[in-house]
Amino acid sequence: MSFNISLSGLNAASNDLSVTSNDIANVGTIGYKESRAEFADIYAASPLGTTANAIGAGVKLANVAQQFGQGNLQFTQNTLDIAVSGEGFFVLRPNQTSNDTIYTRAGAFNVDQTGTIANSAGHILQVFPVDVLGNVTTTSLTGTIPLTVPNTIGIPQATTQVDLNLNFPAAITPALNVNTAFPGAPVYGPAPAGTLDRELELNPASPDPATYHTATSATVFDSQGNSHIMTMYFVMTDDISNRWEVRSTLDGTPMTVGGAGVFGPAVLDFDANGVLDITTSTNGGAIPYDAFALTNGAAPLTIAVDFTNQGNTLTQESQGAFTVQSLSQDGYSTGRL
Repeated sequence: MSFNISLSGLNAASNDLSVTSNDIANVGTIGYKESRAEFADIYAASPLGTTANAIGAGVKLANVAQQFGQGNLQFTQNTLDIAVSGEGFFVLRPNQTSNDTIYTRAGAFNVDQTGTIANSAGHILQVFPVDVLGNVTTTSLTGTIPLTVPNTIGIPQATTQVDLNLNFPAAITPALNVNTAFPGAPVYGPAPAGTLDRELELNPASPDPATYHTATSATVFDSQGNSHIMTMYFVMTDDISNRWEVRSTLDGTPMTVGGAGVFGPAVLDFDANGVLDITTSTNGGAIPYDAFALTNGAAPLTIAVDFTNQGNTLTQESQGAFTVQSLSQDGYSTGRL
């Protein structure tokens, strides 16, 4: 008898250790509540009844009870991780059509493919419905609805202005062409006395619209939030007066200025100090392009390109290569979760 009593104590201690071990194993489980082993003594009994001096029969595990005290709140990088501070539970349902109710304190949620807030098991978070003013319309458990968010948030804005701060080179290195051909039939025999003439042709900056010296691009957006690539090509047409032409395309199609036709062009002039001359540059350096018709159903794009750095003069360095110091535009697409 004493052996069985001792054995029951060992079994009870083993169960208590198992409960503690399970708590430790779940220390990182979100929403987990610690457990407590509860024990009960075993009374000695027989068909003939009990006596006043009967010895007990040991101990047993009566219950494993969860402790619903408030745990520590943890901060995460997921904006949909939420916690209940104080009393209460999150209400979940197995799917959109089920009436079964699940309660949990675990607030690790994400957006599923339908835009519904759910946990890792796919159980859907339920909330009280609200009206257009944000007032709760019912607090009944049967009146809860799934919490959903749209896949897109916000209204897109078409680009209307591109701001650039650039440094142009003060001079373009011309091409050097050497003509090694000379007229006359081949000459055989002793070489005649004389001088071999070579003609060097310096090809200055070419105004050919099909060529350019440098370029840069910007991503712009239409009224539907679709992105397009606007590329600006820069051609030095006069290295004496420091004149540059600007020819722009949208997705490879030429943009026009003032109905000027293919590639514009717009003009940027610099003075002797390398400062943008707003008196002779097209529209003072803030170039308004003609409305550009799109084929995707969006409204035509009307974009102005400001080379004045929003009123600050654009300088042209006398030494150095073409550089883009800043480039920005005011359009944006639809936000997405």
